[in-house]
Amino acid sequence: MTGRCAHGYDGSGSGGPDSRHGRIAASFESALRQGAFEIPVCDACHSAVWPPSDFCSRCLGTVSLRGADPGLQMRGRIVGVSEDTGRAGSARGADGMMRFFCLVEFDQKIRVVAGLSSVTRPGVGSRVVLRSCGLSPSGGGYIFDVDVLPDDENSN
Repeated sequence: MTGRCAHGYDGSGSGGPDSRHGRIAASFESALRQGAFEIPVCDACHSAVWPPSDFCSRCLGTVSLRGADPGLQMRGRIVGVSEDTGRAGSARGADGMMRFFCLVEFDQKIRVVAGLSSVTRPGVGSRVVLRSCGLSPSGGGYIFDVDVLPDDENSN
C-alpha cells in the first residue's frame, strides 16, 4: 500500500526530475556549482535548516535560501580536525603546508567537512573563513575549503 503524505511524496522514489532532492536541495546544489554557499533558512521561525530541505525540521515551515551579503565572508569555527595523510602517507606537501580535514560549524548549526592547508595544525575552536565551495567532479558530494583567520581575529 502506498500513501501520499501532506507534501505530495508518495513513497515510490519517483519524486520528480531528481528524486533524491527537493526544490531547496536542488537550488542549494545549483548555487554550489557556481561557488556560492547559500544557507537554507525557515521562512516562519528563521532557523537554519540542515541538511537542505523544502520544509523546516523545527516547525515544518517553508524554506528559502539565504545568500551571503556581497563583500562579506562566511565565517565559522572548527569543531574537529584530522590530518589528511593522503595516498603518500604524509600530510605535508612539497610546499611545506600540511593538509587537514576539519569539521566546521557555520551559523551555530550547519556543520560541513572542509579541507584546510596550514603550516601548523589548527586547534578546535579556531575561527575560519570559507575560501571556496563546490560539488565534487563526480557530482556525489560537496566540497568546502577554509582558511584559518589571523590570531587577532581568532581571539573573538
